[in-house]
Amino acid sequence: MIAWIDHRFVLRSVPLSVTGSVFRCGVGLFETILHHANELPRFERHLQRLRASLAALPIAPNGPPPILGESGRVREVVLEVLQANTLVGKTARVNLFCFQDAPDDKASLCVAATPHSIHADSTCTLDVYPHAHTSHLCTHKTMANMHQRLAWDQARSAGKDDAVLQDHDGLVLECAVAALLFSDGQRFYTSRTPFKLPSLTMEAAAQALEIEEIPIPLADIGNFKHAYRLNSLIGIQPVAAIGKVAFEPDWKTCKPFSRKFLGLGEE
Repeated sequence: MIAWIDHRFVLRSVPLSVTGSVFRCGVGLFETILHHANELPRFERHLQRLRASLAALPIAPNGPPPILGESGRVREVVLEVLQANTLVGKTARVNLFCFQDAPDDKASLCVAATPHSIHADSTCTLDVYPHAHTSHLCTHKTMANMHQRLAWDQARSAGKDDAVLQDHDGLVLECAVAALLFSDGQRFYTSRTPFKLPSLTMEAAAQALEIEEIPIPLADIGNFKHAYRLNSLIGIQPVAAIGKVAFEPDWKTCKPFSRKFLGLGEE
């Protein structure tokens, strides 16, 4: 894999100081963007979320990378990285990483791209991660993503696709790598909590669906008819089960939204 960092291409790895906060603590932010049919859906919104997190968290005291203020130039770099990895015209996962390796350094931007497959007609099953973790950092995509990563790894080891996260009161937050939505067959609900990432896919879904934020106890998820997992790479995907609780896949909602959201066109 060829990546781009601070105006140069690198092969597979990025040099980091072993005394720096990035290597020691994973201090940094990232975004994940879909590339499909030569399009980068919601590209500017991803940049806006990254900029907002950089403004909220003091990880780059010398200021963000200047290139982040130039959306057109960042897009050009993404396309250059796609070309370097022979991914132009193909489906890919694009990541933007922003970090400051040492106190006196300027903040860095790294762009990477890897092949991705879209499975718009698949359901998913979710595990329930038993450990709770809440902090203001839950509202940002931090590179020190250990709680979410451990939850995802445990779910994958159990043969599941993702994990449901909960707070210390047993309220549903989101999935390890996606937002979570429920429906009683008439209305749509997502968890009301200050400890989850502002989902750009949920934001897009809310333009077509009436979504209400309510507290959702994990013990009560069986009261819902449908459940959905949402992120920029999968669109909105039906959840077949969370733990031992089964849900009816809602293809009527998922198929048209995901095809439009992911740029797949009409069936």
